[in-house]
Amino acid sequence: MQTQAYAFLIFVLNGILIGILFDIFRIFRKSFKTLDIVTYIEDCMFWIISGLLLLYSIFKFNNGEIRLYILIGVILGVSLYMLIFSKMFINTSVCIIKIIKRIFVVILSVIFVCSFSTYAYASEKVQPTISFCATLKIVSCPNASNSSKANSGILGHSFLIVENIGVSTFKIGHMTVPVGESITIGTYSNRKNHNGIWYNIEGYTGMNGTCYSLTTGLTGSQVATLRDTINAHDSWSLTKNCSYFAKTVWNSVNTGCKLSGSNPKALADSIKKVNGYSTKVTIPKKSINNIARHTKDGIVYDKTGAKASGD
Repeated sequence: MQTQAYAFLIFVLNGILIGILFDIFRIFRKSFKTLDIVTYIEDCMFWIISGLLLLYSIFKFNNGEIRLYILIGVILGVSLYMLIFSKMFINTSVCIIKIIKRIFVVILSVIFVCSFSTYAYASEKVQPTISFCATLKIVSCPNASNSSKANSGILGHSFLIVENIGVSTFKIGHMTVPVGESITIGTYSNRKNHNGIWYNIEGYTGMNGTCYSLTTGLTGSQVATLRDTINAHDSWSLTKNCSYFAKTVWNSVNTGCKLSGSNPKALADSIKKVNGYSTKVTIPKKSINNIARHTKDGIVYDKTGAKASGD
């Protein structure tokens, strides 16, 4: 009798476990939308697991013998669970699953937002916004000759063009450049009153022949560097000629695009090696009154710069 009573209790417990298993599948269906095929698979799993549980208990606790009290115990266990615990178990489990789902959704949302923000920030950082206040153009004309306007005394020449595209005036060398205006700068040895930097000669005489140029933008700090470099190179010699001056000033603000060349042809060849060079060079037109020579402390407007000495 004691053995049968013990076995009966075991099968009551089996009934409770089967009830819990049944509710687990019910909870899953309440919490998640499933396809019909999934529901069919769940039903099969329920009966297989329940059958295996009962078979194990019959052989383990009842020597493999099937008795009426086994069926009564299972039915009693299932009934007790359904009447007392089922509703509470389902409601509690569904509530917990809802909380977990919400937490999971929040975590995924945070991950998505952070990932998108990082990507957007990185994308913006690849191309930072740079505010230019000027453009610098280096020009080299290997076969330049004098224009029909005036004898420039030039056969091959290199020089610079600076344009103010900012909102305030600034100085290039010692010459003030108003907003929207451009100037030309080059060095000469064949001018009567000065061997070194002259402003706007090229803008007055013009250039014949093919010229090669590169253009870059300048920030405020680069304009300051450009001005200081120009002021430090007011001279001309065979080794420090117009090409040396133009490339030195250019290289001072273009560390990533260094040019070389000791004469107009060599400098033009160096320019042609850089993607984006141009042969369509627009030189800002200037009057003879705009020509000026560089001095230690400023500039002197000097019309004699329009012609080479001896002309």
